[in-house]
Amino acid sequence: MKRLRAGVPFALVVVAAGCSGPGRPTPAAEPTAGDPATGHVTGRVTYRGQPVPAGVVTFRSDRGFHPVPLREDGTYSLAGLAAGRYAVSVDTEMFDSANRPPGEISPSGGFPTESREDRDRLYMRLPKKYADPRTSGLAHAVTGGEQQKGFDLAD
Repeated sequence: MKRLRAGVPFALVVVAAGCSGPGRPTPAAEPTAGDPATGHVTGRVTYRGQPVPAGVVTFRSDRGFHPVPLREDGTYSLAGLAAGRYAVSVDTEMFDSANRPPGEISPSGGFPTESREDRDRLYMRLPKKYADPRTSGLAHAVTGGEQQKGFDLAD
């Protein structure tokens, strides 16, 4: 069973985060290690009560964006977020076999080793509104320290 590695390739981050074009946010600068004004957010993303097994959760603010891959159990973990309010998006479309031609970089960040069956098994179609932070309705106010934030998605 393949797992989505913690290191998401730059190409996947750019595609998932949609950062190209004018007026779009840029990758956020890394906060200083040990900064008390940074948070470590963990949580689970579900759709209709079921874990979303693959995709990218992106926390966005006016300072930039922070994408993080979902694990097969729907959980994510994102450390080093500066305190503040974030719009959140959840995108799974890179796992739709119909959207990925053969030989393209795999969603797990490596070479194209995942089979179509693996991608199809992991793919969960979500309403398109969740892929865009302007329409997702998802948000989180990050504070310093450890915190949990789950997202229960519905139609």
